[in-house]
Amino acid sequence: MRLIVYDVLGREVAQLVNGTYEVGYHSTTWDATGVASGVYFAHFTAKDGSGNIRLNKVNKLLLTKKIFAKHKSPAQQGFQIGYRAKR
Repeated sequence: MRLIVYDVLGREVAQLVNGTYEVGYHSTTWDATGVASGVYFAHFTAKDGSGNIRLNKVNKLLLTKKIFAKHKSPAQQGFQIGYRAKR
């Protein structure tokens, strides 16, 4: 499985998942602390044991960030992304 985030110009911003996973539900978090607010694309690819692509999906993400007062520390900003591995 691979899960990669791209910006609107097609540049890779983050590689969140790259590997083999057991069947079941998995999740990952994109820590977007150093990334500007805007539109991004999450490209998810899953292959079977023979290397054939079983799922190839792109989702649009809208990242918005809160502005915090100077005396408060900012919370971690990002997306929680869930996905299910199937046989």
